[in-house]
Amino acid sequence: NELKSTLKEEAMSEMVKEELAALEAKLDNNIDADFVTYRKEVELLLSSEIVSRYHYQAGELQQSLKFDRCLKEATRVLNDMALYRNKLKPSN
Repeated sequence: NELKSTLKEEAMSEMVKEELAALEAKLDNNIDADFVTYRKEVELLLSSEIVSRYHYQAGELQQSLKFDRCLKEATRVLNDMALYRNKLKPSN
């Protein structure tokens, strides 16, 4: 926006206007693609921020545990007794 204002004040040429419009279109497309690519990360950060504002540290910790890979793996092992026993066996 600041660039547009400056260019308007300096009476930009038609070519500069076209190039600026093309650049804006590219940036808009990149932003949309980034939201698709980084959707999980954005959701995690937003949910964590929202929870921390309403429930402070305890809520933030609970929210982060929902996405914790180590906790999910530990839960999977504890729910599978054969796998659990296999992990506890000494290796030779």
